[in-house]
Amino acid sequence: LFRAQAAKTPNNIAVVFKDRQMTYRELDDLTNHLAAYLINMYHVQPEEAIGVMIERSELMAIYPLAIMKAGAAYMPLDFNFPEERLQYMCQDAEVRLILSEGLRVHHAMPSFKGEIFTSDALETLPKCSSPLPDPLPSHRYVILYTSGSTGRPKGVALEHHGIVNFCHWYNKEFRMTSDDRALAYSNFGFDAHMMDLYPAMTCGASVYIIDSEMRMDIGRMNHYMEDNAVSIAFLTTQVGHFFASSIENHSLRLLSVSGEKLSAVRKPPYEFYNCCGHTECSIYTTYYKIESDYDTPVIGRPLANYQLYVVDPSMRLLPCGVAGELIICGKGVGRGYLHPSDKDAEKFTTFMGLRAYRTGDLCRWNGQGELEYLGRIDSLVKLRGLRIELGEIENQASQFDGIRQAIANVYDGQLLC
Repeated sequence: LFRAQAAKTPNNIAVVFKDRQMTYRELDDLTNHLAAYLINMYHVQPEEAIGVMIERSELMAIYPLAIMKAGAAYMPLDFNFPEERLQYMCQDAEVRLILSEGLRVHHAMPSFKGEIFTSDALETLPKCSSPLPDPLPSHRYVILYTSGSTGRPKGVALEHHGIVNFCHWYNKEFRMTSDDRALAYSNFGFDAHMMDLYPAMTCGASVYIIDSEMRMDIGRMNHYMEDNAVSIAFLTTQVGHFFASSIENHSLRLLSVSGEKLSAVRKPPYEFYNCCGHTECSIYTTYYKIESDYDTPVIGRPLANYQLYVVDPSMRLLPCGVAGELIICGKGVGRGYLHPSDKDAEKFTTFMGLRAYRTGDLCRWNGQGELEYLGRIDSLVKLRGLRIELGEIENQASQFDGIRQAIANVYDGQLLC
C-alpha cells in the first residue's frame, strides 16, 4: 500500500519531525535502499525478527518500512527498559540485528552480541538495484511484547493482512485523505504507533511526529497541533478525556481514544471516537462514534472483517444482555505468542472455524447491537492505557530480599491524603 501511494503522491510530505521532513518519494527511495542493504549485507530472511531501538524521530517511519520491504518483521525495543527485559525479548524473538541511532544499544543492552546498524550509515547506502521481495499477506511484519502472567513479557506476532485491513477501515471510517495531517503521539513500543503512521502513509497524508517532551506537555502539544494544522489524532483514554474536556483546539476534525474505560465526557466540537483494542488483534477491535455527551459503557461495533462473540466459560454463545467473555475472530487476529506458557497458549484458539483470541474482557451486547465493556475476568489490568499482568508485578516484587510473597492491585486513588 505504501509503495503504491508513494507512486501516486511522490511530492506530498510523508513525515515531519521538528524541522525535518521527507516526501513520499524520498521516504520510498530511502527505505528501498535500506531494505536492499539489509538483505545483501545482513542476509535478512523472510519473517526474521529485527530489533528497532530508537528515540522519537522520523526513524519511526524509516526503519519499520525498510524492514517490512525486506520481508522481515520489526520489533520495537525501548532504551528505558531494564537490560534484563531487553535481553530476554531479543533472545525470545531470536534477534541477531538491531537498527538504532548511534551506539546507545551498547549502553542499554551491553550483553547484546548481535550486529547493530546505526542511522549515520543511511547517508551512504548503495542504491537499490534489484527487486525487493513481496511478503505474503500471512507473513508477520511486527512483534510486540506485552505483560506476561509468568513474570516474563510475551511477544505476539501480527501479520500483514491484519494491518492492511485496519488501514482500509481507518481511512474509510475516518474519511482520511491526502489533505489530512495526522499526529504521531503514541509510544513506539505499543501497537498504537502503527495507527499513527500507517493509515496516513497509505492515503498520502502527512504524519507529524512529536518528541518525548511534547508528549508530556498537553499545552505545548495543542499549540503544535494548531500551528501545524493537525487534523486527526489518537490519544490514550485519560489524556484524550482531559484534552476533549479541557483544551480548546481549532485544528482537529477528529480525535479517537483507546486504552482503558472512558469516563463521562461532553462531546467536543470535533468528531470523537471511543475505541477498544488489543495488541494481539491489530490495534482497534471496536469503535463507537460519540454523537452527544457520553456516560455509558458502550465500546461500539466491530471493525470491518472482524467477528465478535460473547461466551460463557464453556465457550457457548450468550444472548443479548448477558455478560460473558469477549472472543475476537477475523483478519486482525494475530498469529499467536512466540513461546507461550500453557496459560497464554489458551488465549489463541479456534472458534466458529476461525482463528480466535480470548480477551479476558467481560462484555455484553445491548439492545442496539453494540458491545458494552464491564471489566476484566482475569488478573490483567489497565493503568493509564498500559496493559499490566498483576502476576508479573508480583513475580518481580518477590525477587527482592526479605519478600516471601507479594500481591499487586490497582487503586483509583491518586493522592496520599
